[in-house]
Parts: sequence; structure tokens; C-alpha cells
Amino acid sequence: MGMSSARNWKCEIINHPNSIENDRACYRLKFDPEDLGRGLTSRFLNLCVSAVRLEHDLDWRYKAAINRAISGWLDLNQASGEISFRG
Repeated sequence: MGMSSARNWKCEIINHPNSIENDRACYRLKFDPEDLGRGLTSRFLNLCVSAVRLEHDLDWRYKAAINRAISGWLDLNQASGEISFRG
């Protein structure tokens, strides 16, 4: 998945939603820099999305918006964070 403006990241879903309540699915993501030799560390993101929107996103607009938000978050250089998207 991940590309921020300066580097590439490997994304792993480390926690899937156990259940979906009120159309809200939350994932825990771990991002590892592909260039580990630079002393960079993993980053963690809680991502909550609309399950219905995600499932019915035939033109990929919703997924593209999520991707842009994640890339922007990676550029902030934070160790952890949360992004929440609604339908």
C-alpha cells in the first residue's frame, strides 16, 4: 500500500474488525519502512471506515480518499494515529 512523499512503506493489517457496528469497521494497521537501515521504526494506525461504502466502492473513489489520508498521515512522521472515514 503505502507510499508517502519521501519513502515506501509495507502495510500489514494486524487487527481486523471483530464485528461491524453502525456501518463502522475499524482496522489496526502496522507500517514498516522498506528502508529499515535508516533507523526508521514501525508506525501504527487505527483506521475506521464505512463498511458499506468500502464494499460498494466500484469506482474506487472512497478507497483513493482513504489512501490519500494514509499517505498524508505517514508524511506527518507520527508513531501512531487514527483516521476515521464515514459513509
